[in-house]
Amino acid sequence: MTSLALTQRRLNRQTFPQNLMEEFMSTQIARKKLFAAAGFALIVLSPGLAIAEPQDVEAIENRLQQYEDRFNQGDAEAVAELYSEEVIY
Repeated sequence: MTSLALTQRRLNRQTFPQNLMEEFMSTQIARKKLFAAAGFALIVLSPGLAIAEPQDVEAIENRLQQYEDRFNQGDAEAVAELYSEEVIY
């Protein structure tokens, strides 16, 4: 093997780990940015989704209980009365 070929092999050995490390680091940075963005979105959006006033929770639970009772009785008209005519789908 010629001296030039040996020199090229040595250079490739030296640059390959460096290139691999740079690629690994850029992947890690991208992954961290993605997790940070997802975490930020969860923090910003969660309070509006998770917080309900106690009286609202009670009203919802009461309506669900009424629905369950009427449904189990087989009274379709009573179930239909639980729906509002002003609902927007």
